[in-house]
Amino acid sequence: MIENAVISILLYDANSSFYIPQLNLDDFTDEYAREIFGVIKKLYENGEKIDLVTVLSKLSFSKERSKLYDYNAGIVVSNMADYVRQLKTETAKRKLKHLLRNGELRLAYGDETLEVVKDIGKSLNEIDAISSSKLIDVGTIDADWGNREFVSSGFSNIDKMIGGFHFGELTVWSGRSGQGKSTFLSQVMLESVNKGYKVCAYSGELINAQFQNGLVLQACGTEHLEKRYDMNKQCDVYVPNKEAKNKILSWLKGKFYLYNNEFTGNDNNIIEVFKLANKKYGCRVFLVDNLMTAKYDYGGKESYYVQQSQFVGELVRFAKTYNVHVHLIAHPKKTQGELTKEDIAGSLDITNRADNAFTVNRCEDGTTEVKILKNRSDGIQNQFCRFIFDANTKRFRQANNDMSKYKKYGWEYE
Repeated sequence: MIENAVISILLYDANSSFYIPQLNLDDFTDEYAREIFGVIKKLYENGEKIDLVTVLSKLSFSKERSKLYDYNAGIVVSNMADYVRQLKTETAKRKLKHLLRNGELRLAYGDETLEVVKDIGKSLNEIDAISSSKLIDVGTIDADWGNREFVSSGFSNIDKMIGGFHFGELTVWSGRSGQGKSTFLSQVMLESVNKGYKVCAYSGELINAQFQNGLVLQACGTEHLEKRYDMNKQCDVYVPNKEAKNKILSWLKGKFYLYNNEFTGNDNNIIEVFKLANKKYGCRVFLVDNLMTAKYDYGGKESYYVQQSQFVGELVRFAKTYNVHVHLIAHPKKTQGELTKEDIAGSLDITNRADNAFTVNRCEDGTTEVKILKNRSDGIQNQFCRFIFDANTKRFRQANNDMSKYKKYGWEYE
């Protein structure tokens, strides 16, 4: 049924919202489809997010909410223009039949009949205009692919492989628990600040002060650490001296933003917060740590992976629309053996939609291996780099570059 196809695409594909202004309740004859579209239209007019869970929560007749899952996420999205054209044509036919039955198309009804014909013609032209806007003449594209803007990882061996992290892209990171993914990405984000880019991170596992402490340690380096005795651990620990910590925090102020995990309100949309960080504070590099703890809504086990896939899709659209780079940490499905793209948690959509995919693995010799599984730009895969981890500073350095242990960040020069 054509109404089912249109509703399905509106529920599962955010880009289909372009067609909503061309549709109205009269285009749907099924009572349930009318109810759903009414909710979708209202969400669109209010500038709110349109997805399965949001629509589900706003349906009035709760007994039939389960029917919403009958709408098929597998409908071919690329056929949306044809579906809408067909739906509008059926609406016009119904209107003309109504006039024929009630007025027999007498002269008195001539003006009304003409208006129906004009309306359908206008609607079809608008639908065609939307479709045409999605086409671009290749010869008119003004871009230098080789000179795309990027931010360095801070590690020359990774930058040589992929040319740095380009804006408009999503990079997925995976690895077993305790391998150092979060710590490695914290250092990558710190390097982005060092290169002059403002950043924003969501950490679902660390409280705000804990995240800050690790970041300050990485920025500090060995030269500014002092030894203290920890009464709880019953051993000596190394902490940044007071002067260094104050300088680091002053340097980070206005450059590094953290999603407030301690916020207890109802608004839990990470991407909306990221958009605010970009528009208001100019953040260009983002981190979601991690996919399993990310605050997005889902309506139970039957829709969990659908919602997860939609969330990753929204991250991709956010990266491309706002010309930013997004790092996403996702745990693997298995705990043994070598990891592949198919082993990253959730559906295969995650790595299919990502521009880059890496794994982080601690080796038996104590080094850490960072392996690239996917690089869409240059087709690089299955190459790896080795790093050495310093527990005192929580820094990684290249295994073949002793000088990297002496790296200094911008706060020491300001």
